[in-house]
Amino acid sequence: LTMDATKPDVKAIISDLGGVLIAVDKRPMFEQLAKYSTLSKREIARHFSHTMLTPDDLDFGRGLITPMQFYESMCRKLHLSRISFEELSEFYCDVFSRKEEAIRLLQKLGSKYVIALLSNTDALHHEKWSKLLGKDMNLFKEVILSFQVHAAKPGTKIFFVAAERLNLKPEQCVYIDDVGEYSDAAAKVGMHGINFVSVRQLKEDLLKLGISV
Repeated sequence: LTMDATKPDVKAIISDLGGVLIAVDKRPMFEQLAKYSTLSKREIARHFSHTMLTPDDLDFGRGLITPMQFYESMCRKLHLSRISFEELSEFYCDVFSRKEEAIRLLQKLGSKYVIALLSNTDALHHEKWSKLLGKDMNLFKEVILSFQVHAAKPGTKIFFVAAERLNLKPEQCVYIDDVGEYSDAAAKVGMHGINFVSVRQLKEDLLKLGISV
């Protein structure tokens, strides 16, 4: 066996969105929503997570309820009054900023590998972050989103959908996610899961798979 035979035959790099390519900060949203609620900022914050879909928005993330149903459910759960659908949508979506270093890294990898995006997200958020990424959306050969495929991480179905769309075996794909549980879930289906901490660490982990940037 040559040394090269031990390196996997990677054809595609699949990246998560929030925490990898886009930073998520929900604190301004808690502050805004508290103005319309009997709950405090801290009490509202308990209903959300920065990294994972909580049970509250999991149905929305799987595309099982409409944006209007989500709005109604938020108003009930967070004791919101006198807030319009448009206002709530604006606060809910104003949580993203670009992570330029990670985006640049994917652009470089795009010259040698197929690049795809896989995310637990919903219809309202999708509209906001896709505008934020703008022309960088062209980087992705496939975009696999939980609300469109009705499956979410850490379930394995979404990873199989990704491999199928790319016409590749799971073992030909690298999957990058800032949530360890999700990169582990990708590894369960045969993908090379990398838990993202920093761009520097990501480059090191890619190098172990024979992928140099």
